[in-house]
Amino acid sequence: VQLSDKILAQLKTREKKNLLKNTPSIWPVKGYVLAPYGWQVDAQRGKKIFRPGIEIGTFPGSEVVSTAPGQISKVDFNPELGLHIWVEHRFGMRTLYAHLDRAAIARGDTVQKGQLIGYAGKTGMTSVPMLYYEVHVGTVAYNPYAFLNHIHDEWLNQKNL
Repeated sequence: VQLSDKILAQLKTREKKNLLKNTPSIWPVKGYVLAPYGWQVDAQRGKKIFRPGIEIGTFPGSEVVSTAPGQISKVDFNPELGLHIWVEHRFGMRTLYAHLDRAAIARGDTVQKGQLIGYAGKTGMTSVPMLYYEVHVGTVAYNPYAFLNHIHDEWLNQKNL
């Protein structure tokens, strides 16, 4: 929230529109939060871990969309994240979408905000259908709520925007 407050305080309206257009600021899938960002006890590992993203519970096969325009930098599979996609955005931002059932894009593709990139599943270390979602600025993972809720509400509910 501090990051979003700083952005809101320092930018003019035209700049806000450009930054909002290129910032991950929409929900990537319809669903509900299973696990928030931060320290918590992981049920599968049985120990305290830091989760640098959020888990969003959803129906199997739910459409997953890119939260900002960008380019697909990676479509891969590993035992922990399952099938996952990385999208590179402007201003040094990038997003991760994991536990997908299947991808609807390929590495190198350019995507728009709201464009379908895959379908939610339960691949990797999960026992329920979900999407795991992270937002990075540079090399730091930030709480996605700062982008999905605070910036979204502040910018879209302004009268002069």
